[in-house]
Amino acid sequence: MKRTWLEACILLLVLVPDDVLSIHDVLVATTTGAIRGYARKVHEGKIVLSFTGIPYAKPPIGDLRFQKPVPVDPWSGFVNATTLPNSCFQEPSNYFDGFSGEEMWNPNTPLSEDCLYLNIWVPEQAWGSEREKLAVMVWIHGGGYVSGTSTLDVYDGAMLAHSGNVIVASLNYRLGAFGFLCLGVPVAACNQGLWDQALALKWIQDNIEAFGGDASRMTLFGESAGGGIVSALLLSPATRHFFRRGILQSGSINTPWSYKTFDDQRKISVDLMKSVFGTYFLLYYFLNIMDKDEPTLISRDLFTSLISTEIFAGMNSMEKEAIILQYTNWDDVENLSGNQKMLADIIGDYFFLCPLNFFAEKISLRGAKVYYYYFTWDPPNFAFTSFQRSSSNPWGQWMGVMHGDEIEYVFGTPVISSWNHSEIELSQRIMHHFSSFASTGNPAKNESEWPLYTATEQKYYILNAAEVGIGNGPRACQCAFWNKIMHQYRTDGNNNELLV
Repeated sequence: MKRTWLEACILLLVLVPDDVLSIHDVLVATTTGAIRGYARKVHEGKIVLSFTGIPYAKPPIGDLRFQKPVPVDPWSGFVNATTLPNSCFQEPSNYFDGFSGEEMWNPNTPLSEDCLYLNIWVPEQAWGSEREKLAVMVWIHGGGYVSGTSTLDVYDGAMLAHSGNVIVASLNYRLGAFGFLCLGVPVAACNQGLWDQALALKWIQDNIEAFGGDASRMTLFGESAGGGIVSALLLSPATRHFFRRGILQSGSINTPWSYKTFDDQRKISVDLMKSVFGTYFLLYYFLNIMDKDEPTLISRDLFTSLISTEIFAGMNSMEKEAIILQYTNWDDVENLSGNQKMLADIIGDYFFLCPLNFFAEKISLRGAKVYYYYFTWDPPNFAFTSFQRSSSNPWGQWMGVMHGDEIEYVFGTPVISSWNHSEIELSQRIMHHFSSFASTGNPAKNESEWPLYTATEQKYYILNAAEVGIGNGPRACQCAFWNKIMHQYRTDGNNNELLV
């Protein structure tokens, strides 16, 4: 059934405000009680009202552990929403212990089961009963459903709220087993983390007008697992009435890492209990092969071995051979740097880009208006050696644009932290596109500047510091391989399919 009102934005694929000053306290009356926030200067003296650590559910502890969230009880007096809340329990990443490129994604507040809180940033111009109600953007953090927190410096919504003239909110949800344990029994009925988000969205919708927001213009946006969650909430009849639009950055519910059937979960759990001991839920490939600082040259033998034994160990031999055939440069099979690039392409295409293309195509057929952009520092047909990078990225230059790189631009870090001129301008453009989409349903002034992405005309917007243009695809040949040929291979032997 088509829902012509539905609008979605598919984004391809990553604030530490030094000049923040506390000015004065502000009080807001909500359905659960009064909330005290504070006004702060974020950039060039502009004021944003900040409310961090607003409880939306009872602490999910004791008898409430592994259960659906229960709405927070109303309180007397006021909640002091002036400090960042706890982060939900998780295993911090220490693959590269002490390295800033990894540490920036680790929790920056205490870990606790008492973590179901949300945050709101309001531009000063929205304050007051006679002001026009602003569109609302709700951020869902990523982290593979096992890590992450809304409290990270990079997710501070103040600059986006000010620059885009929108209200920005973010939320915590339970992670790992606490949020997604699925036993098929009442004690762990599955997807508690998704129910956390549903309850947080209800609280925001019920109360955002008290902050100057328009409850009828709510947009969800999220990156990686956050994008997967946005797409799941967009499709679910339990949640899609809470918001009108969604922005998916490098993630959708149909990616290979984003969902498991109940039978898959049981089999994986049993197999792991029999054979594996460890602490990490999310495994990263190539840790003993790739160096974070220097390019790693990959021989033909290593290339084929990684595909067969690491990335696609669960596939059959015919599927693996098809992948090797598709991603081999047969004119130069021993090109060591070329093999490295092909390996990076496989990861990006299989785990992120091609599932997003598939999702965008299918949801457009259901009546959604889809706008697609490709975040890169060069057009998609770049030479591998021509990558330009965000000046703050601590990872090796050879890695190019990485998963999550656009987030700093979305939240205005280049503006606040005085990066170079082209990066500041790019961040301002991205904040404009995002907030314009949230406010009006269109990320640009007209469709000639940014055309719709449809099943028949897969137009996308090239967004980088060097140029702005329109492409077609993207990576249409590679995604035809994954979404059509490999999909047929897999469904011939397994009748389990995801309907989008």
